[in-house]
Amino acid sequence: MNQPDSIRDKIALNNLVSDISALQNLESKHIGIEGRESTQPDYLSILKKWADTNQLVKLTEHGNALVRSLSFQALRDKNYIGLIEIFKKHLNDNQTYNVHSGCVVEPVPVNIAFFRCIYPTLSAAEAKSFKNELLKQYRDTGFEFNLRYL
Repeated sequence: MNQPDSIRDKIALNNLVSDISALQNLESKHIGIEGRESTQPDYLSILKKWADTNQLVKLTEHGNALVRSLSFQALRDKNYIGLIEIFKKHLNDNQTYNVHSGCVVEPVPVNIAFFRCIYPTLSAAEAKSFKNELLKQYRDTGFEFNLRYL
């Protein structure tokens, strides 16, 4: 018996979210000291293709930090107008996920990832205010380096 497309799509999205949740590291396009091309799927592109805006908004509340971050980035890429409200709800979300870029694997806090994602769209006053709040949270942790050039 064939399943309707909507059920098949929901199952595929749930499987994708499970796959993302199981990752130890999100790999950039090139990894390792030799800069070999990653074999990891482009989870952001797949998520943008398979999830609609409402699903992505719900996924920004998912229990996994990487799922939240990728969902937020997908919403930005879809020009979702409610990004700043979602960011405000996650201003204190300091759960981390790991990014493997080149030969370095480093943790990234969700709130910093969200801020970096929407930074270009913020007014100068908003950017300064949010950056100061994040700097207070991450004083003397090493994470403030992620905010240095913003």
